[in-house]
Amino acid sequence: MDQHAVTDIKIKRRCKQIMENYEERVSSLEKTIENKCDEERVIETIREEVSICNEEMVKAIVKEEVSKLESPGSPSIRTQDFIRQLNALNTEVCSKCYSHILIMGDFNFPEINWDIWNSPGDIMESNEYKFLENLQEFFLFQHIAKPTRWRDTNTPHTIDLILTNEEQMISNLEYQSPLGKSDHCNMKFDFN
Repeated sequence: MDQHAVTDIKIKRRCKQIMENYEERVSSLEKTIENKCDEERVIETIREEVSICNEEMVKAIVKEEVSKLESPGSPSIRTQDFIRQLNALNTEVCSKCYSHILIMGDFNFPEINWDIWNSPGDIMESNEYKFLENLQEFFLFQHIAKPTRWRDTNTPHTIDLILTNEEQMISNLEYQSPLGKSDHCNMKFDFN
């Protein structure tokens, strides 16, 4: 339990640092746009900023923040507090109005039927229902269509997710064999 608390604190600090860095870039971009009304230059500057932001978000925020979901015994960590934190993360990231949002990892919600976006019984108090409601509130797209985890005779489940704020942001998604002794498949995709 203490290990997760330390990891959560480190992740929150790193995420805060990255968010502050990004906010500085946005501020700089706004000043550039105010000072330069040359449309081509503005477009070029925006493309540069989005490219830098995408790299950082993919490499840092998303990877670090969602990686805490991959801890041993993850079904037991899906507590009310956990789902509140996960939904708060989604809310914070989406409220920043980023042009490109990519959140991925092992979310461990095997009960969710992603074909029709519902949970068993659709009980409004269930963690699964709250998670789905949060994703729908921010119009996030879930790109994984096949099971990503299986073990011997167990039922395969789609628990590793790739979430974005634009439907066409992910292309050429490939499901690859697990590495080593993992029972999760690897996913390769292009981030547009």
